[in-house]
Amino acid sequence: MAWALMPGHVGANETIFQAFEWYLPNDGGHWERLRTQVPDLAANGVTALWLPPAYKGLGGINDVGYGVYDHYDLGEFNQKGTVRTKYGTKDQYLALVQGAHASGVKIYGDVVMNHLLGADASETVQVQEVASNDRTRTVSAPFNKQVWTRFTFPGRAGKYSTFQWNWIHFDGVDDFGRVYRFAFKGWDQGVDAENGNYDYLLGADLDFQAASVREQMIAWGSWYTGFADLDGWRLDAVKHIDSGFMREWLERVRAAHPTKDLFAVGEYWSGDATRLEAWLDRVNTGSADAKLLDVALHYRLRDVGDTDGSGAYPLNRLFENTLVTRRPDQAVTFVDNHDTQPLQALESPIRDWFKPAAYALILLRRDGIPLVFWGDYEGARYTDRGRSVTLTSFKPTLDILMRARRDHAHGVQRDYFGDGDVVGFTREGTAGRPGGLAVVVSDNAQASRAEIWMKMGRGNGNRCYVDVLGNVPGRICTPPDNDWAPFRTAPGKVSVWVEKGRMGKGR
Repeated sequence: MAWALMPGHVGANETIFQAFEWYLPNDGGHWERLRTQVPDLAANGVTALWLPPAYKGLGGINDVGYGVYDHYDLGEFNQKGTVRTKYGTKDQYLALVQGAHASGVKIYGDVVMNHLLGADASETVQVQEVASNDRTRTVSAPFNKQVWTRFTFPGRAGKYSTFQWNWIHFDGVDDFGRVYRFAFKGWDQGVDAENGNYDYLLGADLDFQAASVREQMIAWGSWYTGFADLDGWRLDAVKHIDSGFMREWLERVRAAHPTKDLFAVGEYWSGDATRLEAWLDRVNTGSADAKLLDVALHYRLRDVGDTDGSGAYPLNRLFENTLVTRRPDQAVTFVDNHDTQPLQALESPIRDWFKPAAYALILLRRDGIPLVFWGDYEGARYTDRGRSVTLTSFKPTLDILMRARRDHAHGVQRDYFGDGDVVGFTREGTAGRPGGLAVVVSDNAQASRAEIWMKMGRGNGNRCYVDVLGNVPGRICTPPDNDWAPFRTAPGKVSVWVEKGRMGKGR
């Protein structure tokens, strides 16, 4: 059996919790409910929360937050028919941040800078229609069009910022599915090459070639980070934003908060790890230091799940051409999120049968910072466009895996990925965290046996291990004179072997 040895990381294991899903109830109670939940999340190993966009959106109480209207309204002003947002009020939001910090949990704010929606007034601007599949090709002569690009925020009346937006701050809009670029303007560069130039996504598209736009968004980012006492950011839709501006934003907002060690992870939606690497190379100069969500790995996990336990996917090649393999220190790994859940535009959920294994493969390995999704943790039921969906709650399993990450996923990692149907790895542990763990994953539910001989590492002879997920009864012991043992799982399942008596409950 082929195996590879990799050194372990030093220090605590980070675990990010995405604290929302798209179809949360719009009752304004999310911030408060989450505040009461934080101590339990912290007790089970969560070290940071990724919160949804906290600012007022076009849809008022129905807006998830990505339809940004006013970045400075965190549920404080009567705008778009409401004071609170979908999730609650500004004071509840700040109380959640304070409570999380009291539990030792960091807060990552969702930063949406690509567009604005829900303008307060329209203007007449000369535009040209562009081809939907090639934004660099115009399909009309210039003509005058009424566009909604005046954002004056009368409900906020200049509090926090007096900046107002008009058409000169944008480079395009859409209308009934057609995309219009403002005449005598060009799309931003440093964006994804899909559709010729993928600057335009939706709404009134910010023109980052304009100095006033760059300065305003940097000023807002600095204000938001300090006002909400953020510990970092999740950067939305970065494939549509000039990568040069993203580098400048990160450097200058960090410089405005020199005492904070601010984390940053971008969302660049592509399953091609080469594109993800290219963005990292463009942005990560100087003090920018951003990571990316490993979308490539998500699609590999989806492909395994879609085999329905037939063993058809070559499981031993799962991590090939993923960001976590190519750039282990710059990857945030995830199974599903609000974009991939059913009924969303990027719908690509991992099948339930494989979800425990998928989470074991991101939570217990050495590389990448793993992300746990609210929809997988709490479950959900919702209906949209006549289709009803139920998301299964994997909370008991995820609590076990997160605690195993915190307490046992330490030290040297040894990979045993020589078989297409059964793979495994071990973590050796450290002097302060002895015993380590062993993980075995099978994607063939019809197999007669799923077993791998694996080495537990120095100092782990004469130890007995149990499967904390309960898929295999009994115990497996290493002999007194060496540290090898035949670890197994049930066909089509995952087992996590931890030294008997060492698996604690939440703290």
